[in-house]
Amino acid sequence: MGGSIENRFRILGEIYRGARQRVGSYPILVKLNAYDAQRNGIRLNETLIVASMLEGVGCSGIEVSCGTFEDGMNTIRGPNLPLDAVFAFIPKHRDLSFLKKKALTLVAPLLIKRHRPLENYNVPAAEAIKRRVRIPVIVVGGIKRLKDIEDIITQGRADYVSMSRPFIIEPDLVNKFQSGQAGASRCISCNYCFIGLGAGPLRCYYGRTK
Repeated sequence: MGGSIENRFRILGEIYRGARQRVGSYPILVKLNAYDAQRNGIRLNETLIVASMLEGVGCSGIEVSCGTFEDGMNTIRGPNLPLDAVFAFIPKHRDLSFLKKKALTLVAPLLIKRHRPLENYNVPAAEAIKRRVRIPVIVVGGIKRLKDIEDIITQGRADYVSMSRPFIIEPDLVNKFQSGQAGASRCISCNYCFIGLGAGPLRCYYGRTK
């Protein structure tokens, strides 16, 4: 759908140029879906072309992510489906009967695809994009360990590492890394933090609903 890559890039390019007109020389980063699991969705070979086109219009850097909402647990991966959080925090599911909750618990794993690996899953795509462009490449997705961060950067697989869930449980994680107090985030990738947004402020639940 949308025709050629050049045609599909038009909306992204127009948004970028409009933003550039507003902010002048202020850096503009683009978070890019490098691949997804949709039929006729984007694949890495196409993303490499898009990344080059972004560089061509003056983009300051690219953050490499993956997936769409329809992909299930692709963008934000975890070892288990966060069904307890869904039943606890989302009103339309919280009010279901016991039998309906039980049925949904049995059916959901068949309907919602879980993706592997669970950690560092966008690093190969980021590395491929970095080989294609000269602008900074940032990678996000299941990155929790200081050793992995060091390897990603020193091996030239990406210029920067971005994290989200680790900072929800430990906002001072970088200080812990620097001081030697921690070598990895305590995040267990339960994803309750994002489900819980339907009920209150963003916070870590650490796999518990209370």
